[in-house]
Amino acid sequence: MNNGRFVAYYSATVCDGNPYCKSKSMSLDIAGTFTFSAKEKDVETGFSYFGSRYYSSDLSIWLSVDPMSDKYPSLSPYVYCANNPIKLVDPNGEEIGDYFNQNGKYLGTDCVDDGKIHIIQDNDWKNLKDDISWEGNDGTRVISQSIGEIISDNPSSLNLSDDAIQKIVGHYNTTGLKLNRGNDGALNTEFNGNEESYTEKLTINIEKWKNNKSLDNYYDIKSSFDNEKGHIKQCKEIGIEKFNSLTPYQQEKYAVDYQKSQPAFSRTSDKYKKRVDTYLQGKMK
Repeated sequence: MNNGRFVAYYSATVCDGNPYCKSKSMSLDIAGTFTFSAKEKDVETGFSYFGSRYYSSDLSIWLSVDPMSDKYPSLSPYVYCANNPIKLVDPNGEEIGDYFNQNGKYLGTDCVDDGKIHIIQDNDWKNLKDDISWEGNDGTRVISQSIGEIISDNPSSLNLSDDAIQKIVGHYNTTGLKLNRGNDGALNTEFNGNEESYTEKLTINIEKWKNNKSLDNYYDIKSSFDNEKGHIKQCKEIGIEKFNSLTPYQQEKYAVDYQKSQPAFSRTSDKYKKRVDTYLQGKMK
């Protein structure tokens, strides 16, 4: 399928009374730069560029590993739309929508990269699972986005338990640290010890996430963890004693710069971006 290419073929026989005339034919191949995916085709490689990776429409696969493949072990990191391009779309080759139950248990995905987190009732998920979904090698379910979105809710609109909120946020934890309860920021990393030996403790303030629209957007959550990874990175680079001697602004400036350099930040909500800048400005006081 490639509606960016138009091929015309013309064949005619013009004899004008001549019994020895020959048929003449002509073909015209007009190649466009935009392919079936509405993404621009790279003229040098012939592949479609989605922003995060290249796609081969001839082979129907991505040409590099999905940057989110660790999150979806049941799916090949090279397939397009979880091998279901009839029902699903993938705007940029990255992450896909996630579904959790009301207790914060991860259930599956809809393979649509829209940044949304969905809460769905167990009975509704079971019906989808039994009727219109398919299963990956490890049991991860993939459902129809058009159906799932109708019968699910945004996490921020529900009165979720503290445990459920922690499980949902913790699903996107890429720091390598255990997520504990705390009373500081929405996420916070504590460093204790000295140059010879120090510990890192990652905490979540549940109250900061309740009715928070960022709980509906996995890019907002992932970017929050990127901020904590920035603090961890700076502490390892300069040592805990020098890190603790920095002003709060110096610590946060480094973390925010790192956070903004990561892929998730560009996909966060506008309100989240403004909140990050406002928080950093507040550290200058």
